[in-house]
Amino acid sequence: MKINFRKLLGKKNTLQDLYPEISFVNLPESKNKYPLFISLESNNIYAYSSRFMIEGNDLLRLLKIIGKYFNEFITCNKTTLSFNNKTLHYYQFEEFGQVVVDIITNEGRLIHDIFSLNMEPPLPNTVFPDRDIESFGSLQGDLEAWWNIYWHPFWCTLSREEKKHYVEQKNIHEELKEFLLLHV
Repeated sequence: MKINFRKLLGKKNTLQDLYPEISFVNLPESKNKYPLFISLESNNIYAYSSRFMIEGNDLLRLLKIIGKYFNEFITCNKTTLSFNNKTLHYYQFEEFGQVVVDIITNEGRLIHDIFSLNMEPPLPNTVFPDRDIESFGSLQGDLEAWWNIYWHPFWCTLSREEKKHYVEQKNIHEELKEFLLLHV
C-alpha cells in the first residue's frame, strides 16, 4: 500500500473549512458591477473574493455595511468575522498612497449591498498626482499595475456612453478625459 506523505502531513487549506459548500450561495452574474467579486469555488473554497481601491469617504460606508451583517464594527486592518454561518476575511492596506480592501466572504447579501454603494476607485491623477498626464498613455510599470488591478475592473463595468458621462461629471483636465476615453 502506497502512502501519500505529502497529503498526510500537508497543511489543509483552512479557507475550505471556513467556507463550506453548504453555506455557499451562487450570486447572479455580476459582470457589470463594481467591485468585481470572483468565485473561489474552483478551489473548493465556497466564497467570493475581491480587491479594490477605495476612496476615503467610502470606507466608513463599507465598514457600516459589514457591521450590519457581522454584528461587529471593524476597527483594525485585518480580521476574520463569523456570524450566522457566514464568514468574512477583511484586510485593509495602503498601496499607491491609497486605501485598498481585500475581502473574502460567503455572505451574498453583503456583496449585493457593497454593489449598491456605487463605489469607484480614485482617478489616475489622484493616485499619481506628480505624473504628467501624457505619461499615462504608456501604461507601464506601477501605472500598468494600478490600471489592471484597480481601475480596469471599474472602468470595464461602464458602457461607452456611461464613460463619456463619467468623465464629463468629474472635474478633470481635458488631457485626462482624452486618456480615459481612449481606453474604452
